[in-house]
Amino acid sequence: MLIATSGIEAQVAVGLRSGLNFANVSSSEFAFGRSSGRTAFTGGAFLTVAGSGSLAFQTELLYSQKGISILGEGGSAVANIDYVEVPVLLRLRLSDEANRLRPHLFAGMFLSFEASCAAVGTIVGLDPGGDCVSLLPGRGETDAGAVIGGRLDYGLARRWFLTLDARLNQGFLNLNWDEDIDSVRSHVWAVSGGVGLLLGA
Repeated sequence: MLIATSGIEAQVAVGLRSGLNFANVSSSEFAFGRSSGRTAFTGGAFLTVAGSGSLAFQTELLYSQKGISILGEGGSAVANIDYVEVPVLLRLRLSDEANRLRPHLFAGMFLSFEASCAAVGTIVGLDPGGDCVSLLPGRGETDAGAVIGGRLDYGLARRWFLTLDARLNQGFLNLNWDEDIDSVRSHVWAVSGGVGLLLGA
């Protein structure tokens, strides 16, 4: 789809992608034990609007699984914290648009809203029903931060393309996971692949 604005044509692409989050937080020591990262699913849809130059605007709607693994008194546990996430990105194309292989760099911001939280395991004090309240009673249910990464598109026939994406999401908000720690911020590496379609004739 081509959108004409003040004599400038914008090209629109849509697509789906899915992959893995390698999620962690800025602290590894909590009252309930020592934490390490969680590897989980991320995926969703993207919309890209590109002008006549090398810059493009991209927004996404993702389901992003984050959280931590925990080693504490009595055993281990996993805090499975899932978010609906909305990244807004500015993308720079590094090659000619006509090339079949098209690398990009991008940066922007994300906003996340907690969709679910479950804590399962054997550490002392954990709610056997899996409720996160016993583990993270004061946690923040939203997050926001910066995104930086790269993307590689490979053009196929009939305006379809494959895409490979790698990024870092760095949270800015204090997640309030432990009252004895001044600040706990999210830190997520993510890799994903997908398929897209250039709209229009």
